[in-house]
Amino acid sequence: MKRSRMPGGVKLCAWTLASFASKEGANVYPSVERLAREMQVSERTVNRAMSWLREAGWITKTKQGNRHEGKTNEYQLTLPADVLEQLWLDPDGQPLSLVAPIR
Repeated sequence: MKRSRMPGGVKLCAWTLASFASKEGANVYPSVERLAREMQVSERTVNRAMSWLREAGWITKTKQGNRHEGKTNEYQLTLPADVLEQLWLDPDGQPLSLVAPIR
């Protein structure tokens, strides 16, 4: 995730979600309100980031919540099938070059 191409707010949301996950990347169930508070953004911003992460394959909803019962959705952190194609930084944090330099 650190080296992947994604908007900054989405990346912040992903890191915040990861801070709630088990070692296996499961049991991620903070509320949108809690995420917004932790990230210091609006709930709308969190919802947009969560949608982006779901569509890109970084998270999967594993359990539907029920706001009337005070239960939040539960997520699993996942890796997109095209994760290697989404990388744009090398291990040193430098932009990847699509063409190898001539030596």
